[in-house]
Amino acid sequence: MKCEFVSKYILPAIRSYVAKRLLEKGFTQTDISRKLRITQPAVSQYVAKKRGKLVQKIMEIAKKELEEFSIRLTFSDLSEQEFQKNVCMLCEKIRKKLGKYAESRVR
Repeated sequence: MKCEFVSKYILPAIRSYVAKRLLEKGFTQTDISRKLRITQPAVSQYVAKKRGKLVQKIMEIAKKELEEFSIRLTFSDLSEQEFQKNVCMLCEKIRKKLGKYAESRVR
């Protein structure tokens, strides 16, 4: 259940937030897709708010962590291993902060 919630809600919210922040900083959708390891059409959907519907709730509880991750991506090209490690740590923090709200969304 944990992974289902992460892949369905948390990862899209992270991608949506970070895509918007990087776009504000002047990155192209193609640049953003490379940094987030997703397709450019996926970036377009995140920016258009067609994906990542839990962004607002996640923003309320994890703004600091999301901002730190977007800054990390802005100023560095993370290796695949570093990227995965950062995303996993961010997901775990968000999942813990969401607590019972997360559990109720999966059921």
